[in-house]
Amino acid sequence: MQWNFHLDVSFVLDGRKFTIQASQQANSNILRRFPTAPRTSISNTEAVAMQVKKMIAPAWKFGKELMLFCSVGGLCGAAIGFFMYLQLGPFRNPEDAGYAAGLFVKSGAQLGFIVWMIRLVLLRLRRWFFGSSKEMF
Repeated sequence: MQWNFHLDVSFVLDGRKFTIQASQQANSNILRRFPTAPRTSISNTEAVAMQVKKMIAPAWKFGKELMLFCSVGGLCGAAIGFFMYLQLGPFRNPEDAGYAAGLFVKSGAQLGFIVWMIRLVLLRLRRWFFGSSKEMF
């Protein structure tokens, strides 16, 4: 005598397979609620790698845009600090010059971040108002 229980609550007794119909119906109702992915020939590791790539691609684009806006803002801040240096002349203490340069670069990077956030909000609003089918960030 051999008992072999599976998900469908079937068992094998002396080479004959027996199933319990009520539990089989209940299991199929439960399993119908959870969609399953189509079976393909790729392995689980390949499927996980594909999912990771799908998750990383938008995040990478998001990060590149943020870095671009912050770096352009930082360069603008450095340029403003340089022009102020040309207009006002050198500082008395070298520490003050470094502090002022860092302050302008930091302010420029913050400005870049704010412009990037405004751009995101405006793109979302445009998509919401006009219903663009193009995928926007």
